[in-house]
Amino acid sequence: MSKVPSVRISTASGCNHRCSFCQTGGDYGSTAASVIPIKDERHGMLIVTAMNFWDAGVRHFSITGGEPLTNPRVTFELSAALRMKLETWKQESGSDDCYLRLNTNGVFVKKYIDQVAKYYDLVKISLHSLNPKVYASITGSRSPETDLKATLEGITLLNERNVKVRLQAVATPENVDELWQLIELCQKFGNITDFKVFDISEYSELWRDHGDGSEFWQQNYVSLDKLEREVQERGGKLLYIAQSVGGYGNPMPIYQLRGLRIRLRHSSRGAYYSDACKSCEAWKTCGDGHCNAEVGPNGVIKVCRPSEGITFRPGEEKKVITFFHQNVHFDTRSDLHEHWKN
Repeated sequence: MSKVPSVRISTASGCNHRCSFCQTGGDYGSTAASVIPIKDERHGMLIVTAMNFWDAGVRHFSITGGEPLTNPRVTFELSAALRMKLETWKQESGSDDCYLRLNTNGVFVKKYIDQVAKYYDLVKISLHSLNPKVYASITGSRSPETDLKATLEGITLLNERNVKVRLQAVATPENVDELWQLIELCQKFGNITDFKVFDISEYSELWRDHGDGSEFWQQNYVSLDKLEREVQERGGKLLYIAQSVGGYGNPMPIYQLRGLRIRLRHSSRGAYYSDACKSCEAWKTCGDGHCNAEVGPNGVIKVCRPSEGITFRPGEEKKVITFFHQNVHFDTRSDLHEHWKN
């Protein structure tokens, strides 16, 4: 276990979708005061922060948001800088233990196919349903048929260019019976190597005024236990239990089913926490813990997803890595078991 986490960098706080389960602020979720006061300097500061993380030993980066492709200039300038760094390092070290990935809902992949195909080792596309009505209900898309069509066209173009794709879905009561349709879709494309399913995380507050996060979770949480049994019954072979880079995050069973790896993120099976978690308002229900470092478009660096957690400023990247090294440990959170069962 390397103990050096991956880093997710949000290049956009805005998103063209309004996913019902998304927490305040989207992926980076920081309401701390901005440390990047001038909008036009944002991309430069994010590049400096990324390079500081590189110097601290990080070799695994994901570009995220919001929807990063709604802010293409910042997204691609940062990606170009990281891609150059990664390629030089691979040549000099002879190691492929590094990556640059993109997290996207897929709607704008077709529009920016040249850049997307050029920069990323893996494109992670969130697609929660192939039914336009269910898709609209989950994502808040105002043009679900158009968005679905664009996403599928983007996947097709990535397939033509041999760019690896991981399809991702969050299980909800609306789509849980459609997940096998998404698995079948994955198996039609040679470049889709993985299908990852998340259960819903419980957040104290949801994004875009969706209301109380705890109430939403109570009404919409779906355990992945049934899906895992179905994968096994249909011939899925357990390959291994995976964790996030550095050995953090939630342990995930990885199954092989007819050439496709199926990843199941059960938030109920434990995560990596620190003593600082116990003073966080989200501690009682947090199933995410510490997974990776997250840099917001406002420049603030977080080490956890729920609520505000612990934050660092640009220039403190080595302190972030030290935090993971010294403070983060695995916990099954037995105090949460009854919460998930109920």
